[in-house]
Amino acid sequence: MLLEISVGCNKAGYGKDASGKEQIFGDPTEIGLLQFAESLHCTKSDIESQYPVVIEFPFDSDRKRMSIVRDHGEFMRSYVK
Repeated sequence: MLLEISVGCNKAGYGKDASGKEQIFGDPTEIGLLQFAESLHCTKSDIESQYPVVIEFPFDSDRKRMSIVRDHGEFMRSYVK
């Protein structure tokens, strides 16, 4: 569950830099969480394909958290960090 939350509520991701090299972009903590989860075979693409995002509440300095609600088929689950 920890890996699912670490990846499911994470804005870091992969893309190509100016030279076309594949790179991971985002906050260093979120990058670390993704890399840790991937080392245990839990990838962002797997989580995103299995549990699509229903709604996202970005980080807010007043709330001091971000939340993403994902569709788990028979129920919805809120990922908060």
